[in-house]
Amino acid sequence: MELAANGTLITATPERRRAHALKTARPVVRAVQPDDDMRARLRPEHAENPDSLVSARSELALLRTAARELLHGMRSGA
Repeated sequence: MELAANGTLITATPERRRAHALKTARPVVRAVQPDDDMRARLRPEHAENPDSLVSARSELALLRTAARELLHGMRSGA
């Protein structure tokens, strides 16, 4: 994962934070659904389904937590 300035996920502005979140989320989406055609077919359904969006947000939150724990372990030498 590419970190923002100073080796953190903290950014100078909300716009940069959002851009960074999107940049890091895209590979996750591709890993979960590697088929480009299937992703394209499912995108309209997910875009209009609040439950799907909440679920996706939850998945990303779990991944961010795991990434933070991994980074913390790397920094502490664990």
